[in-house]
Amino acid sequence: MISRISVIIPTFRRNESLEGALESVKNQTVSEENVEIFVVDGADGNAQHIAEDFGATYLSPTPDPGIAGCRQLGIDEADGKYIHFLDDDDTLTESAIESQVEAAEETGAEVVYGAIQWPDGRILQPNPEVQEDVLPQALAFEMAPCIPSTMLISAEALKRIPRMETLPSDDIAVNIELAQFAEYKFVNEVVAKRQPGEAGVGGEKEIVENRRKTITEYRDLYQEHPEAYRRATAATNLLAAQAEFRDHIWSLRAIWYGLCAAQNSPSIATTGYAIAAFFGRPGRDMARQIYSKYILDETNEGKIW
Repeated sequence: MISRISVIIPTFRRNESLEGALESVKNQTVSEENVEIFVVDGADGNAQHIAEDFGATYLSPTPDPGIAGCRQLGIDEADGKYIHFLDDDDTLTESAIESQVEAAEETGAEVVYGAIQWPDGRILQPNPEVQEDVLPQALAFEMAPCIPSTMLISAEALKRIPRMETLPSDDIAVNIELAQFAEYKFVNEVVAKRQPGEAGVGGEKEIVENRRKTITEYRDLYQEHPEAYRRATAATNLLAAQAEFRDHIWSLRAIWYGLCAAQNSPSIATTGYAIAAFFGRPGRDMARQIYSKYILDETNEGKIW
């Protein structure tokens, strides 16, 4: 008999996509008796009727604790052996939970993740190197597609890490904490799909700030993993440049971030980005297309950006 699973869905005023997320949980190949669902709503009662229509336990903390606080509240209430987070703009494939639980039970892994499919149909597959001991990759911010919506996590493992609302970033810090003791495995199949529509809560500038806080918070670990520090810093600078180009066609600050990324971790991607940044957003876009088409394979297309 399959172990009990708790699915935790934080949400904030996106009822239409929330319905899709909930329906995907209801359509799992495992019995509904083995799956409990928590909808944790930061919008004070906004999604209650939808959660109740799907038989989910509804929680609406006031004031809004943010996505990390909502996830933690779900953890506090859950009684499953495994926790599966699901963002309200994602859906699970029908066999996701069954496949991941089977992998966890067979291998003893405390974290099992899989591929994710974007709205344009592109599939981001797991990197074969990101399994078992993944601390260097977690510190380097190179865990994709190992993100909350693709992760099945042992409830016992989640009890061993700090409360989520105390961490410097939502996704990256959780992986860094878990990677210090947990064994990771992946399944070679799509387990989650991103629904079309507006991206998740929090813009690129906020993500950049959270990543910088993460690097500062784990400075002792980074001293033990200097290469991971260089790659994490480079990735953060690339994202900072991206945020600048979202607001400006040409940006001296974006050029500076690109040059810093190339200096932190020299590669085709970082060096090419630094050069392209001199030509503003159009140069960046052209370089991105060339890099994705001619350098990356199909499963990693666009990944670095």
